Amino acid sequence: MRKYIAIVIASLALFTGQAHAQRCLPK
Repeated sequence: MRKYIAIVIASLALFTGQAHAQRCLPK
């Protein structure tokens, strides 16, 4: 169960990181 929570947190952090990068670096 702890491993599942860790994966969810990691994926959420990665998603927010990509969104922040796209916002800072417009196409």
